[in-house]
Amino acid sequence: MQTGRLRRALLTSTLIFSCLGCRVTSERAIAGTYKAEAPCETITLVVNSDHTFVQSVHTSIGEVRRLSGRWSMDRRGGGLTFVPFLDFLNDGAGRQTRGAGFWPESLPRGLTMGPIIVKCPDSQHQIDYIK
Repeated sequence: MQTGRLRRALLTSTLIFSCLGCRVTSERAIAGTYKAEAPCETITLVVNSDHTFVQSVHTSIGEVRRLSGRWSMDRRGGGLTFVPFLDFLNDGAGRQTRGAGFWPESLPRGLTMGPIIVKCPDSQHQIDYIK
């Protein structure tokens, strides 16, 4: 009796932990609204099923910046590419770059993409987009 319970517990644990950090390769699952929050700003990424996206940032001092573009998925590796994209490492309000790439993962807190690094007045913060 104890062996059966132990075997079920091990199987359940294996299933739970095997899916922590699972890569997401379904375009349908990727579409949605993601947020990334740092002390100095909140970044929203709206990923549309038609392969367009809108990235916007709201800073703590009231600045707003918005950028639109297109995204694509590498079918073999599951990586996403967003072109163009806002970079927050050197400019808190976001500086437009040619693009960025992420590997979406399914974690207990939701679907995540990242990390991105945001430069705030106090320090740099590494944050994820979370759906």
